Amino acid sequence: MKQFKISAKNLAQLNMPNTCLRCFSNLLQLRHKTPYSIFPSIFSVFDSQQKHLVESTLEETGKFPDWLGEMSAAIGLADVPARMEQIDSRQNIVLVGVPDHVLEWSDKTVSPIDYKTSRYTKGQDSLKPLYVAQLDAYSHLLASQCSLESDRGALVYFEPKGPESMALTDDGYVQPWKVSVHPVEVSGELTDELLGKAREIYEQTIPPDGRAECIDCELFEKVLSLAQKQSVNTRDSLLRLMNHRERTEYLARAEFRRNTAHLDSPASSALPSEKSSLLMAWDWEE
Repeated sequence: MKQFKISAKNLAQLNMPNTCLRCFSNLLQLRHKTPYSIFPSIFSVFDSQQKHLVESTLEETGKFPDWLGEMSAAIGLADVPARMEQIDSRQNIVLVGVPDHVLEWSDKTVSPIDYKTSRYTKGQDSLKPLYVAQLDAYSHLLASQCSLESDRGALVYFEPKGPESMALTDDGYVQPWKVSVHPVEVSGELTDELLGKAREIYEQTIPPDGRAECIDCELFEKVLSLAQKQSVNTRDSLLRLMNHRERTEYLARAEFRRNTAHLDSPASSALPSEKSSLLMAWDWEE
C-alpha cells in the first residue's frame, strides 16, 4: 500500500454525515492542497491568544482558569510534542495532529483540548461529529506516539459578547468574551475506523460517487473542462490555477528534478508526464 499523510482535521471530515466522498477522494490525491484556499489569519491570532491566556494563568496562579469548567481541575499541561505525527501500521497512513492543549490529570491520564473562536448555538451541533473525530484522533496520537491514555477531551468555544458589554477606549474598544466548555468522550477507536475508510477510498481506481448537488464536485468538473477546452497540457493547467508562490515553488521543484534525474531515477520520472492526472501531478512536499 502506498503511504500517504493526512491531518486529524481532514480525516475527521469522514465522520460528517453529509461529507461528499468524491470530493474527499480528490482531496486525498491533492494532499488537501486546493488551488484557492482562504483562511483569515485573524483566527490564528485568536487561537494563539487563547492558548497564551490559559498558559499565563496557569503559570501565575498554579491552576487553570475557572471558566474551563471541569477541565480546570487538571494538574497541568502534559509534556507532549506540539505537533504529533505517527504512522498507522495497519493502513500505512501518516496521521498528523496539533491539539491546542493537552491537559494532565493526577492519575496520569490526559485530555486533548481544542479551542474554537465561534458562537456555540444549536447550529454548531451539526459540526459536532467533525470536532469529536478530531479530538478522537488526538487521543489516538497521544496513545500511539506518547503512550498516554485519554478518555475525555473538550471543545472550548470563545464567543464575543454583545455590543452592550463593549467599552470604548482611546484607541479602540474592549470586547468581553464568553467561554463555553463541552466535554467529549474519546478513545481512539473512531480514528481506527476512519483511517480504514480513508485507505479504502484512496485505493479506489475510480472516485466514489459524489454527494447530490455538491457544489465542489460541479466546480471541479468545470476546472477539468476548462483545461480541455483550452487544449492545455497538465502542467500548464496547474500553473494557471496556482498563485505566484505556488507557481514559483512548483517550477523550482521541476527544475531540480530535471537536473538531478540522472542521479537516481530515469529521466522519464523526473517530471510529471503531460498525460498525468491533474490530481497526481501537483505533488510538492507538504
